[in-house]
Amino acid sequence: MPTLLSLFVLAPDDAAPLAGGAAGMKRSDGGPTAPARILVVEDNRIVARDIQRQLRHVGYEVVGTAVSGEEAVRLALATRPDLVLMDISLEGAMDGIDAARVIGASCPVVFLTAYADDETVYRAGQSAPFGYLLKPFDEIQLRTSIEIALRRHEAENRVRRAASQHAATLASLSDALIATDEAGRVTFLNPAAEALTGWVRADAADRALEEVLGAGLAPSDGPTTIVGRDGRRTRIRHCSALVRDEDGGITGSVLILRELPDEDPVVPALSDGGRGRANQDLLVTMADGISQPLMAIVTNAASCLRWLQAGNMNVEEAFRAVERIVTDGHRVGDLVSNIRTFAQAAPPNLADFDLQETILEAIARLRHEPARIAVSWETAFDLRSRWALGDRGQIAGVLHELVVTGLGALGPSARAGTVAFRTCPDASEGVVVGIATFGASRPDFEPIRPPSPIDCPGLGGIGMAICRSTIEAHGGRLWSGPGTADGTSVYFSLPGATARDHGETHA
Repeated sequence: MPTLLSLFVLAPDDAAPLAGGAAGMKRSDGGPTAPARILVVEDNRIVARDIQRQLRHVGYEVVGTAVSGEEAVRLALATRPDLVLMDISLEGAMDGIDAARVIGASCPVVFLTAYADDETVYRAGQSAPFGYLLKPFDEIQLRTSIEIALRRHEAENRVRRAASQHAATLASLSDALIATDEAGRVTFLNPAAEALTGWVRADAADRALEEVLGAGLAPSDGPTTIVGRDGRRTRIRHCSALVRDEDGGITGSVLILRELPDEDPVVPALSDGGRGRANQDLLVTMADGISQPLMAIVTNAASCLRWLQAGNMNVEEAFRAVERIVTDGHRVGDLVSNIRTFAQAAPPNLADFDLQETILEAIARLRHEPARIAVSWETAFDLRSRWALGDRGQIAGVLHELVVTGLGALGPSARAGTVAFRTCPDASEGVVVGIATFGASRPDFEPIRPPSPIDCPGLGGIGMAICRSTIEAHGGRLWSGPGTADGTSVYFSLPGATARDHGETHA
């Protein structure tokens, strides 16, 4: 006869994860898969034996059988099975639904029952089971129910572990973090936000953001003064991001607030007298560059937690949010690595070096790096600008960063790109290097022009800021050129070589 199969989900926290395979559980040491361990709870001994036979036939391990709810709870705690097959009508005072409410905290439960009346189904649903299989059922239906339950349990555990880790990350941020709902009412403060505002999370919940901050925030990310619960006034800089649902609707926002000193710090000027403010701007750029992926992590973590809420659970969407968190986490790691490199960098060791050879070596290294798109390379060298004055190692790092940044600007939909290098002399007896990165639309790349005020728009990002600082330390300049819908161009200048003749290299 036709069998009605309905699947619900129980959300336990710490069962062993399932590997691929019909009845396999992945070992933590990476070894061969072990059969899933099943506890059978059935008060009809004949039916219990038949279920055990079917389970063993398809490759599962039966860790025990129970005939009452009390015995089921005891065996579940003792054997820690991967899944419990639970009859609803059992011997003793505790039925299967009551037992599932207890056992469900440690492993998934699938009900096997002959009852499908509204009251029983409603009670079973309240215990959030992983499945509801009506008797009689065949071996294929039993196996399918178990596999779906195990796989979903694995996915939910992965998402919950990631959500827990990121919740701990948010709590450990040194910057203050505040989340609000779509009406602008506070839903979350991390410890740094509690210290900054004087509000504890429980007291701030459901209050308007303006009330918690003691002031409204300016639309820009410029300095703003907030007033704490104790009346203390604090200057802060902030950035924010909207949280959206799958349809693009706004469901809330996340803000990161950084406390500023009472007065802007004085950055000592360098020997050339013109770099102190530039270094201060660079530090701000670095801080903002890290805040952007952190904000993305916070936003995706908030989305992940929302998708895991009872009544709104969507494991697939939560898993996508976790994947985006991992990507942004790698971005933060790369940014911190760039900052560390910049902080450890010594002043450039200026000497004549072969610029053309340095570019070719950079291309050779980049060819061997993994890339998400296919890249082709073009070069056009002017022999008059083959040699330059600079630190060869630092210039090689600048070339690498400019290419990686240009390729990253092509967008996620790009499948192929071209990187073109050009060199030429400039009007001050120095050299100019141009790098164009583009997809199908080539930027207006020639002639290479020296920088002028209108040709020097601000270049964003930590990597670009470090490149600009490095080039300026060489006495050169970095600027962007014309772009297209899918292409960018960037240029930098360096002093010319001190020696007028480098022998055969100019031939």
